[in-house]
Amino acid sequence: MKYFVCISLFLLTTYAGAQVKPAPLTYQEPKARDTTPVSVTVTQCRADQRRWFSRVSDPHDPLTAYNIHTLEGWKTTMRDCQTIDSNTLKYLDYDLTLQLVDMRITERYQRFLRRHNLLDQFEEEDAAGKR
Repeated sequence: MKYFVCISLFLLTTYAGAQVKPAPLTYQEPKARDTTPVSVTVTQCRADQRRWFSRVSDPHDPLTAYNIHTLEGWKTTMRDCQTIDSNTLKYLDYDLTLQLVDMRITERYQRFLRRHNLLDQFEEEDAAGKR
């Protein structure tokens, strides 16, 4: 239920801003240090969206097999796919997947802050207006 509420809030707050589509970029998941961009096709976009959505929407999958750069790459690819795929309903699927990936990255940041006992310091400074 918590994820449903978060997803709903993300969609409500970002859909209005999502009307402006960014210029298409290309991205390929890095293999070792290879960052060579490749063209993304609609077929590849839809396959990636289905695969990644199934991973990020499972709250029991911590996504530990993927580093932060790979997850950021998924977000970039989903943005590219929104530009490439003209199907309006698929645009929303890409957006939802992008938002879920972003939530999972945020969860990872929060775990880091807790693990290093920095969450209390962050909350105190934020309450004090240090932003």
